[in-house]
Amino acid sequence: MPLKSGGAVDNEYTRGRANCGLISMGKKPCPAAGVEQFSDGGFEECDLAAWTTTKTGGTWGCVTQGIVHHPISCQVLPSEGSYMARFDNIAGTEIVTGTIEQDFSEPIPVSCFGDTSIFTVDTSHSGDGCPPDAPDVWQIEVLYTDGTSTVLDISGESPCGMTTHDLKAILEAGKTVKGVKFTVTLDEFNNKEVFIDACTLKI
Repeated sequence: MPLKSGGAVDNEYTRGRANCGLISMGKKPCPAAGVEQFSDGGFEECDLAAWTTTKTGGTWGCVTQGIVHHPISCQVLPSEGSYMARFDNIAGTEIVTGTIEQDFSEPIPVSCFGDTSIFTVDTSHSGDGCPPDAPDVWQIEVLYTDGTSTVLDISGESPCGMTTHDLKAILEAGKTVKGVKFTVTLDEFNNKEVFIDACTLKI
């Protein structure tokens, strides 16, 4: 029986009962407010162990800065912390494609997102040229549990400096978010590279 004090223990008991009810109806409860859902979203572990990567040529890694391309002002630095993820085709001889993705520990219903929720990622690209040529493909997908996704084409973003993308703005009502995936294709010219940092999701 719940306590009748109306205190914190009561509230936790009530939330637990509510979550059990949702689970019994086949609905997922919302994550605790303010708890980060990405694991190593800032890439400060610098090993990409929390992420799944694929590549056909090119290189995935984490770096403290990008290559200093021409013009010299085209330099990319982490938007927070000391490290960021990078995929590059430096001195490449063929077109390469890479993906990096992460599934959250628990799927998150879109209905959980409110006005104060945060779901953002920072990205950039660089390379030789003024301005650097854009990647052939550079996109973010919000993955849903039903096997669909919402795709955000970021190939036209400004090069060199980091751009913040609000993924909350592209969520599809009625869906449940499973994770996030980045896909990039770089050609063999102009030493291209792309960067990811500051991935955060807090309900």
